[in-house]
Amino acid sequence: MNNKKIILLFLLLAGLFFWYFLVWFDANYEIKEREMLNPFVEEIVERGTVYAKDKPTIDELIDKYSKKYANDNYNALYLKQLLHCVAYRESRYGYDRGCGDNGKACGIMQFWERTYINFRKIMIKKGIVHSSGNRLNYDNAIETAAWAIADGRGNDWGPILRGVCK
Repeated sequence: MNNKKIILLFLLLAGLFFWYFLVWFDANYEIKEREMLNPFVEEIVERGTVYAKDKPTIDELIDKYSKKYANDNYNALYLKQLLHCVAYRESRYGYDRGCGDNGKACGIMQFWERTYINFRKIMIKKGIVHSSGNRLNYDNAIETAAWAIADGRGNDWGPILRGVCK
């Protein structure tokens, strides 16, 4: 009977500690970068402060590049759906800022550096873009992914290769 009380008290204290930590952490957490985490939101509301939209949303970028690289409206809608699926599956629309594949795949579209550079070199050679850009930049990464998927290179992403995004 005494052991049950000790265990219950321990669980109660652990729960209170965990709850306090969450409240303290939330109260002291500061967003270092203002990135558009929700692909459809046009403004960010942060602790009562509204920041005006100063850059395109993820959805706007995906829409722009799916229209640019698809050859008709039907394929543009399909490409847009694929890009949303890949962005969500790979990085939760950039919310998960970690690098997957043992630190090799980074950014919203989780490009390996070598893959991103190779795709951009092909795009530069074809006159589609004029610089290599940066795989961590949402605009560059989404454009490169849109071009690559439209060009038949979608199997470089696990969710497409496994059939999760189809």
